This record gives sequence, C-alpha cells and structure tokens, in this order.
Amino acid sequence: MEHNENAKEVIQPAATVHGYQAHEAINPFARLAHDTNGQLRPRFRLVSRAAGKLACGDFVIEPALGPVHVVATEPMSTGPKAAGADVQVRWRDIDGPCTAIGRYPASLMFATSHPAAADICLIERGIAQARHKGGSIKAPIARLIAAHLQWDPQTALYRFAVDGSLNDRLLDELDQVKHRQLPQLRAWVDALACYHLGRDDHGPLPGWKPELARARPLALKVSSRRSAELPPPLRSDLVSSEVALQLVDAAFALGAAARYKDHFSSAYLTRILERWSSRRL
Repeated sequence: MEHNENAKEVIQPAATVHGYQAHEAINPFARLAHDTNGQLRPRFRLVSRAAGKLACGDFVIEPALGPVHVVATEPMSTGPKAAGADVQVRWRDIDGPCTAIGRYPASLMFATSHPAAADICLIERGIAQARHKGGSIKAPIARLIAAHLQWDPQTALYRFAVDGSLNDRLLDELDQVKHRQLPQLRAWVDALACYHLGRDDHGPLPGWKPELARARPLALKVSSRRSAELPPPLRSDLVSSEVALQLVDAAFALGAAARYKDHFSSAYLTRILERWSSRRL
C-alpha cells in the first residue's frame, strides 16, 4: 500500500478491490503500442480509487462494462443531507464510440490505471532537468506524458503521442486533465503545455510513426501457369483507416471481376490481383 501525500489519498493494489483480480492483465495502451509499431509502451499498474475521485480520462474497470474511460463526472444528491453522497459517471468504450452513464456511491472503489514507478521517475527526472536548464522538456518525455494523459484515439494528445504533431486542441485537453485530483499530473500538464508553446514546428516528428513491419508476402495461386503475390495476412484486430479503405477497394474490384468473369480472360483477372498487391502499405 502506498500513501500519496500530495494527492491525500491511499493508493493500494487493485487486486485488493473485490471483483477486480481477473482484470489485472488488461492493457489500456494496447492500441497506442499498435499505432506506434511498439515504439511507445507506457508502463502502468492498476490501483483502487474512489468513484468520487475519478476524472475525465481515467482508465477504469467497471464491474458490468469492463475496461472503459471516464468522459465526465458529476456529484449527485437526493436532498440536503445526501449532498455529495453519489456521483454520476459517464463512461466511454476504449476503442469504440459506445457510451454509458452510471450512478455510484462516491466511496465506491474502482480499479483504475496509474503510471508505473519507472515511468513516473523518468518523467519527473526529465521535468527536473528542464527546470534546471531553464527550458522545456525533451520530446521523448513530452511523448510519454501525452501517452499517459490521453484517453481517446481521437484526442490531440493521442495524435501527438503517435506522430508528434501539435495543435491548439491539445491545450484544451490539458485543461480537462488538470481537473484530475492528482497534483503530480498537474505538473505533467504544465510541462507538456510549455513544450507545446515552445516548439516552433507543429508538424509530425521524423521517426515517430514508423512504417509497420511487413512480413514476407504470400503467394496465391490464381492459375495453373501463374501466381501473384499478395500482402501478408492481418496479424491484429486493429487496422488503420487507410488499410481498411484499401481492403474495401480490393474487395469491390474482385467482386466486379467475378461478376463478369465470363467476359474477362484469366490474364485480366491476374492483372487485377497484381494491381492490388502493388498497393500494399
């Protein structure tokens, strides 16, 4: 058990919270690791936190919904004596658009993610070095901070963590993060905001979003005389929007070809397959 003096709350392993033992292996940063081709893997641990202390962006394991993010919280009451007894929480699915609303006692404990000690030390050391030199934090530290603060792939924080690009929306999102009741995160917010304001070029940073590694193409036999190389099979449940569009285009082209197969020669069908294979990412 760990006591955070600044936050004035007791941080204890989530395994001590009833019903959460089976969820310890869940990784809230799996998609981020996928989108950065494994470059960015924030380290975290699950801790218990009361519903009344949850805030926008927190990754939480809700007993009925499973892994979700907090979109907003609002204190609820049914009368003068019950003021602050309950809290209404709006949840959002981790990778999808689904949302839900629930009302809980403010003292109800949830399992929620917390930066691991290794990442905390790395970030705080980077912030201390920046203060000592009178400048802003370095880009890798800013990236790690954004990774821990983001809560949605559509956020500017997430986009910055993936490719290094900045926009003014990121500052608005940092204001939302400041409402979390952890002074430690407020220091991270200030450091990332200073980095944003001090960087002249707001475009993507070289090397931050590498090409996904390609496996050796597989050969598909399309006739007894000739074969065409196709892209490797998908190895993840998550694909980029560009890949999804290319898959739709390929399916449409092959479907149209199959519809008029009696009018096309086998060589023409082979060229369709070759054209698709040449458009691999």
